[in-house]
Amino acid sequence: AFTPKAIGYYLKTVNPKAIHDSEASALVASIRRRLTRLKLLLGQIAEIDKAMKKAAKDSSPVAALKKNISGCGDVTACTLIAEVTSIKRFKTKSQFARYAGIAPVHKSSGNHKRLYTSPYGNRKVNRALHTIALYQISRVDDNNPGRIYFEKKLNEGKTKLWALRCLKRQISNRVFQTLKHEYNTC
Repeated sequence: AFTPKAIGYYLKTVNPKAIHDSEASALVASIRRRLTRLKLLLGQIAEIDKAMKKAAKDSSPVAALKKNISGCGDVTACTLIAEVTSIKRFKTKSQFARYAGIAPVHKSSGNHKRLYTSPYGNRKVNRALHTIALYQISRVDDNNPGRIYFEKKLNEGKTKLWALRCLKRQISNRVFQTLKHEYNTC
């Protein structure tokens, strides 16, 4: 595994100048450069994680999202808040769902009328809501509302994908309500 300790050991012990084959020497030098970059990136990721956890403790919207929505952690809550910026941009939960790309789009041709998922919208918000939905579905609890809602939609005859879309819409509504409440109390 590429742990910082293993990378450091490799960088100290392997010397490309000691290898006489020019191709192997170039390869070792390339690996050393990449490992040095990887070590730097791992340090930056650790710093960002630390800063994000500190921001999550200090921020009331992040705390509210984590408290009110099962499966919403620091990273997901920070992603939602950073991408939404200001919830007051949206008057209704439907506008927020359209922004996230969760609201279905009506398409029709002649007598055929169908609902499709929107390929548009903010993909980062959509991904965050998708992550929350998958967490809620995967948790096996007797009183897990996300799983209960998902199974209810399956029992209604919906496909798994469509039931997941319905759950994402419910989570989107919950995020909207939580952020709207936090905005009104601030």
